[in-house]
Amino acid sequence: HYFHTYIPTMSKSEASTLSSSGFYQVDEKRLRIKLVLTDNGKQASAQGNILFVIDKSGSMAGEWNQVLSAVQYMTNEVALEPSFILYDSSAKMADTATVLTSRAGGCTNFESAFKCIQSFIGTLPMNSHTNVVFMTDGQNNGGNLKSGLAILKAYLASCRRSTCIHTIGFSKSHDRNLLDQIRVLGTSEGVYRFAEDSKLDEKFEELFDFICVSTKATIKVASNAEQTIDCSKSENGREIDLILSLAEVDPKGELFNGKPCSVTVDSQSIELEAQSVDLFFTVRSIEEMEIVTQDDLMAVQGLLSGVNPSKAPKDQRRELMELRMVVQEKLDKFHTLFAEIARGLVSGDSVSAQLNSLRHETKFSKARRARAMDKRIASNIDEILAIEDELEKLPPPNLELFKDMELSCSLSNSSILEIMRDTPNDFLVFPLRIARPELAIDAPTQIIIEKLMIGNYSFDSFKDSVRYAINNLGSQKALGGFTDVSHTNDDAVGLFRGPDGELSNACLPLFINEEHWKRVEIQLKPILGYFFTMDPLGYKGDQMIALYMVLGHMLCKQSLGEFCSEAGKWIVSDFTQTCTHVLPLVMKYVGEGRYSGRVRGDLLEEFVEAPINRTKESMNSLLVMLGWNECTKLRDRDTERFDFAFVEEVWRRAFTAMFKGQPRNQIDEWLESLLFLTSDNIEVSGGDDTLSGNSMKAENKLFSEWGKAKLGLLSKKKTDELLKKYPNGPPSAGCGEGNTYTPRTLVDYESNQEAIDALVEKILANISSRNNFLSKVLDGRVTGTGFSGKAKWLMLVQALKYSSNSAMNQACANGKYKNTFDYCGTTSSDHTTTKFLNDIYE
Repeated sequence: HYFHTYIPTMSKSEASTLSSSGFYQVDEKRLRIKLVLTDNGKQASAQGNILFVIDKSGSMAGEWNQVLSAVQYMTNEVALEPSFILYDSSAKMADTATVLTSRAGGCTNFESAFKCIQSFIGTLPMNSHTNVVFMTDGQNNGGNLKSGLAILKAYLASCRRSTCIHTIGFSKSHDRNLLDQIRVLGTSEGVYRFAEDSKLDEKFEELFDFICVSTKATIKVASNAEQTIDCSKSENGREIDLILSLAEVDPKGELFNGKPCSVTVDSQSIELEAQSVDLFFTVRSIEEMEIVTQDDLMAVQGLLSGVNPSKAPKDQRRELMELRMVVQEKLDKFHTLFAEIARGLVSGDSVSAQLNSLRHETKFSKARRARAMDKRIASNIDEILAIEDELEKLPPPNLELFKDMELSCSLSNSSILEIMRDTPNDFLVFPLRIARPELAIDAPTQIIIEKLMIGNYSFDSFKDSVRYAINNLGSQKALGGFTDVSHTNDDAVGLFRGPDGELSNACLPLFINEEHWKRVEIQLKPILGYFFTMDPLGYKGDQMIALYMVLGHMLCKQSLGEFCSEAGKWIVSDFTQTCTHVLPLVMKYVGEGRYSGRVRGDLLEEFVEAPINRTKESMNSLLVMLGWNECTKLRDRDTERFDFAFVEEVWRRAFTAMFKGQPRNQIDEWLESLLFLTSDNIEVSGGDDTLSGNSMKAENKLFSEWGKAKLGLLSKKKTDELLKKYPNGPPSAGCGEGNTYTPRTLVDYESNQEAIDALVEKILANISSRNNFLSKVLDGRVTGTGFSGKAKWLMLVQALKYSSNSAMNQACANGKYKNTFDYCGTTSSDHTTTKFLNDIYE
């Protein structure tokens, strides 16, 4: 029943597009080759075997649990089980059970690991393929490394089996140059990944995901040597999307000159048609550009920012936005890295290691999401198939409860009484218009609610309209696909128009009463799976929590005067009942440790209780807290404590977004102004969300530039100029012999109330437009209404100090981030946060 109802079938027009022949695009510097291979037999064989070679020397003892966590992840519900080699002073093959019961200890002998790899590959059939993941956290201190490396290289070149070796370097003490040598030993190049502290398990898992959703192909372009490349696996075959240097493959411009030409893929000749360069070519070229310096990053970011999806053909805009989003995620990580370099948090070999690792970032972000869906489908299929049995066990509904209800389906005109009497599984839903970013697969609260709509529909009628629209329009036009692009102004996307004339493309269940809810509860998982991922098998428990985000969105809309008709109010009231009845299911889910990686209780009570439960990792969307509160009414019982926690976190996240990828100079100046009343240093943007520029004094600007030159963050010309002029650093005003240090006095709020209040309002003006959507909810308290001046001052200090998510996580871990509500009665000099900051700045 659910498979026939939910799973979209590809329309004829879509199928013909996906099976079209390959093409190439070319500009002055680059060549793009795009094609789909439909040889399914080769897909399976190309995936081959997976071998993890894991360093278990003594230095890994503190992080061994991360290894065990990753191994558990890789062996859960996966058809392709990996093999393992554990090495320290010696190396040996190990099965999953052995790895999970092992302990770290001993030296690091790479030669023994290399010999064990050769033995493993030697047991495999001729022409088989093996993906190797080689991990270490240190340097070789046993065996003959040089000899071992040379023998492994010779063996892999002559063993008549194909290999690809990926490497993971953990901690700052690993030998990145050696790992770069190892990753090119196979018949195709692997990738190098840098694992930060506490993130080793993520690197293992992302490489495993990448291997599971990708495959290999050999390609020969012109007279160049044959090379092995990664392909994405899809329903249509192996997809190749390759960017090459034109100077290397066609230096004279004789082949790719606007006429059809051929390339050889897996020993078969494939003809490519010429296509004009388009925005997809631009974004793919940007994705492959090398980033080594801050200047490189700014240049690449400028190119990506210049890509305007509205200039693409209408039916290609969503796909373009998805690609651009993935590339932007990669650039965001570069921005974060360069900001940490500028603050001195990353230096030396760690810089080049992380830069090298980020080169391949887009591959893994795509692979991780694809694998997440594959795993979810496998785990949900049995439950979905059991739904009809569960529905048959329900006793007949009490129809007396529905006789006087004036509710009916706007599509079929069936009354609620007829729906409950004539079908064993149907129920009422309300429509919405949404956009589904691909991120919503992992983080369902990232779903975009574009339009709340009135109307009631039977679920069966809604499904019929989905099936009809997909068969006639294709799934992209009917449902919108995964995209960051708003559908609001796109009349081509949607299923049908409701009573308000708006096109809908999604629905959520209504509560109505307990009898109606029994049917909804049994079918809740496929309903949510389809709402968030367009696949009934795509259910994940986090999707239940995202329902409270939808409810929170509704409440914000109503606070702004929207969706306030009688029909709108009734839908919000009834959906609140839906969310209230989902709470026991959510509490069971979070209590099993399946949300945010730890055992949780009531999420809102925890949020109010301690800052550690307000981090982005603990609570991705603050709208969830608004929806949750509507169901539990916690704020009615403890208004001030709730408002302090919620509003401070709203401000903190607004500053996080405002300063994303930016230096902290402005934040530090604001904090010093609030703590020492140095109001001459403060600059504000007038609420337009645009930073007014660096307000450092001239000598500090010069020192900042000189520091960047020392760190290698400027162009070579600028670096040489500054270091030649100031070999020992630039002069600083007010420094030198004869000057003495005079401690500053922490400002006393009570004695400087008027000046501090004015500063607070000026700084808050910078985030006012970011908080517009929340400005009227909770009686307008997000704007600061109802808080005392001192409370706003302390909340703002906290929000600024911990505006970066990493700073907040660290402060929560070491107990330095306190509840502002608990300190509002103390004097300024005794307040933990301001005293702590005073010590830092002094």
